[in-house]
Amino acid sequence: MAEWAAICAILMAVSAQKPVVYYVSPQGNDSWSGRLAEPNKARSDGPFATIQRAQQAVREAKRNGVKASKWVISIRGGVYYLEQPLVLTPEDSGSAQAPVIYEAYNGEQVVISGGRPTLATHEELPEIPFACSDVRQMSQPQLPRAFYPAG
Repeated sequence: MAEWAAICAILMAVSAQKPVVYYVSPQGNDSWSGRLAEPNKARSDGPFATIQRAQQAVREAKRNGVKASKWVISIRGGVYYLEQPLVLTPEDSGSAQAPVIYEAYNGEQVVISGGRPTLATHEELPEIPFACSDVRQMSQPQLPRAFYPAG
């Protein structure tokens, strides 16, 4: 009988756990808590600015013993230019009981880009030579190739 009581207590504790949600937004700030979907009126708290900061917050909370039914990184719509690669490790995958989920906030469109925006137009950069591995294949639409600025 005591075994059943212990099992029930464990199940109630697990079911009482709630999701932990961190938000990321182009209007965010990595020094904020990340627990609000948008900045507060005083602009003293709100979402994180980067996905990496939200990833770090989940890692820190898990290391500090915070329990959750799931970990959610909810990313607001916008373009996120990565300064460095987003590296996901086994630590970031969570578990069957508490998965880690990266998702777009309420279906907003999110773009994660490893490139960087430039302010120059193609016409302003006519002297930059481009190199490609095989120019003959460039004309075949079924074989798209990437262009890399030389030098």
